[in-house]
Amino acid sequence: MKAFQKLALVSAIALTSTAFAMEVADDETLAAATGQDGITIAIAPGTRTGAQLTGLGVNLLDAGVDLDLAINGGNADGVYKGLSITQTVIHDDDGLNTLGLSRAGAIVMGDGTAADATVIFADNQTPIIVKIDAIGDNSAAAGNTAMLQVGIETPTLVIKTSDIYVAASNANADETVSGLDHNGDGDILDVETNGSSNSDSIRIMNGLTLKVGASGAGNNLMTIQLGNEAQTLFGGAASAVNPEVMIKLTATLTGGLVISNLELLDQDAVAGPGLGGIRAASMAINNAGSGVGGNLDVVAGVNVGDGSAATNPNGLVITLGQLGTALGGADITLNNVQLGSAAAPDLGDVQMLGLNLAGASLIISGH
Repeated sequence: MKAFQKLALVSAIALTSTAFAMEVADDETLAAATGQDGITIAIAPGTRTGAQLTGLGVNLLDAGVDLDLAINGGNADGVYKGLSITQTVIHDDDGLNTLGLSRAGAIVMGDGTAADATVIFADNQTPIIVKIDAIGDNSAAAGNTAMLQVGIETPTLVIKTSDIYVAASNANADETVSGLDHNGDGDILDVETNGSSNSDSIRIMNGLTLKVGASGAGNNLMTIQLGNEAQTLFGGAASAVNPEVMIKLTATLTGGLVISNLELLDQDAVAGPGLGGIRAASMAINNAGSGVGGNLDVVAGVNVGDGSAATNPNGLVITLGQLGTALGGADITLNNVQLGSAAAPDLGDVQMLGLNLAGASLIISGH
């Protein structure tokens, strides 16, 4: 246990050098923790004022919702805690081979300015709680069944994403076809540089805002098990329809999941009308029959397969055990849907009632 405590101390020191800061525990909290096994870490991101968030592109009255009131439970003091990412780039080294030309491309989140950053923020009073336990034997099975469990509790979170672009990448050599600028940097002489820059970006989707309800005190929004995982998607014994999962997300999201400013852009102005978009002021996902503003129940699991069997595909496997109620599913409401320009008349509101996606899986892998 002393070795584990030393590891925890080193981890705590390392955390202070990141964008997160450790929250100082008071005497009462420390007294309550005396004699407890495992480690509890309260993480409070750096303080952000409303003016700072506005400078990062956050609209605190997004879709008519006062985010200060929404996440602070009525304590509209205009102070938050959060972090931001200026730009994220995913390089596709070989791109898509069209007309015999394989050109590297990139998916880019953010134009590199602060105003187009991805921002995650919460109220200034409730920290993120991380609970760590090391388990020497998680079952009665023979052999080594040691496991590390990390449980994460969260307050109400707001996530504002950057705009999304598709761009040229320098992750492919210009010389793959003589005389062509594959990576869009203005010359035809470069060799592959493993995705260090991008250019010629075209915006394909505007940034959106997600509001995720709190997990609730004492409830893990996410539970991660490393080593010999013991948790199953629905609890109880593992089976073909109740797999063991490395990461388990199980929560009742207060107020459901709200996504604002959905906008998918058509930028093809050469061979078609282009320059239009599919827009919705907001999308709400709630338990079936609960109405907009109702809660949303979610059960999902994440595994990483190695392709050793048809039931163990190679890649990241996300299994949706439940979205909404177990039997009724979820209701999805899109408000103020527009087709065309931002000035186009509203199509109206669109509802999908009783959508049941239980058991669906998403497999993500390279090609």
